[in-house]
Amino acid sequence: MRIRSSYLGLATAILVLAGCAQPTPASPGPDASVDPPVTTRPGIDPACGQPFGERPGDGLTMTGKFPATATADQRTLAGTVTVTSSVTVKGVVGRTADVYVVHDGRVVVVPGMRDAVGVVWELTPGATKSLPAEALLAPCDGTGDRLAPGTYAVYATVVLFADDGTEIRAVGGPWPLDVR
Repeated sequence: MRIRSSYLGLATAILVLAGCAQPTPASPGPDASVDPPVTTRPGIDPACGQPFGERPGDGLTMTGKFPATATADQRTLAGTVTVTSSVTVKGVVGRTADVYVVHDGRVVVVPGMRDAVGVVWELTPGATKSLPAEALLAPCDGTGDRLAPGTYAVYATVVLFADDGTEIRAVGGPWPLDVR
């Protein structure tokens, strides 16, 4: 009995120290005013309805392979990008590239949600790394659940968060996409 009460006391102490005990006035519960997570960063990443714009590669270049056609009922577009470095850098990238689809010069598909798990890259000049790249082919403005038939352009980005705190961006595209 003495051992069980010792374990109970230890468990209580761990819960209190870990912050799992009942909320107090100094530690309020969830805040309903918190904005939902976004998939793009305003002012940095291209936003829905805005021009994609040309962005410098900052020492990283990108090539990609995507299908040139998709059917109107197709849900996703999957490809691969390869990043080549002209600099020595170490940092973290996401497990997939961000994919944007553009129509008439405006972004119509933005990257979808994904987990925050990263991959460490150590690059030297001439080194290459490849990543999968996938887009959900649904308009980001909420006007439907599928892209309308037409001619589109696919772009991809990979952001490397370097150990020194800087962000190094690789940008690729446009790759043509004909939705039928």
